[in-house]
Amino acid sequence: MAPADRSALNERSGRLAAYYSLARPLADSRKVVGSVVRNEAMADMAGLKAVLYLVREKDDFDYDSFFRSYAALWRVCRSSDFEKTMLAADVHPLAFYRINIGLQQFDEFRMYLAPERRVSVW
Repeated sequence: MAPADRSALNERSGRLAAYYSLARPLADSRKVVGSVVRNEAMADMAGLKAVLYLVREKDDFDYDSFFRSYAALWRVCRSSDFEKTMLAADVHPLAFYRINIGLQQFDEFRMYLAPERRVSVW
């Protein structure tokens, strides 16, 4: 990777890590460590962006169904204690953040986040 490209990627991935670091999923838990979940969050967003790129020309693409299916993929029912364990030990974002934070970065998803607050890594 060219040094300028690496620098730009590091800056954008740092912004994503900082965004995740603002999240505190449970009132009595630690915050998300953005630098820990950054790479997996970037992978999630890259996959979403690739699909959204491929379907952009399809007039009849059902974005609502796509986003609901994506959310259903990550739907889990876990205890607070288990979520706290995952928060401390896993390099993946918690499932509900994979849905809400990941999807919120795309115009096609209607959970509004001001464009200047969005993070586009790819």
